[in-house]
Amino acid sequence: RTAASAAEKRKLAVDYIERAHSLSKKLIKNGRHEAAEKIYKDLIERSVYADVPFIQRTTFLNELAISKRSRGDYKAALGYCNEALAILEKNGETDSDLPLTIKITKLQVLLDLNDYDSAFNLFDRVSQRYSTESSGLMDSAGLLAVQTKLLSIWRN
Repeated sequence: RTAASAAEKRKLAVDYIERAHSLSKKLIKNGRHEAAEKIYKDLIERSVYADVPFIQRTTFLNELAISKRSRGDYKAALGYCNEALAILEKNGETDSDLPLTIKITKLQVLLDLNDYDSAFNLFDRVSQRYSTESSGLMDSAGLLAVQTKLLSIWRN
């Protein structure tokens, strides 16, 4: 009975996390960033206790960074990006698209902060890492937008 209860609790927690994540994305689409951010912070905290994979936590952190960036809170956004990347690095996660997605968010935030040296350095590392892959990751819209912005800064 105890094992079944633990499994049931985990299933309920995972179900809650999935539904709350979906709701948060809808709230952000509708411009209700504060409400979405509260939910994401709760999800991050709950995901630790619900034994949710670290990949999911880093996804929540990236969503939080995107929301903070859209509201102009660039320093908080950068902090969430760095936290997510630290979790991925700690867990040896380099083979999925998620690290690139978070790095694109970080690049965008660095540009918003006018931290061009850091943006150029990160872009250089990202392009070296992902340009050799055949998956077409370097062609993502977010990375192309960053590249365009960096080129215009460099030319000026």
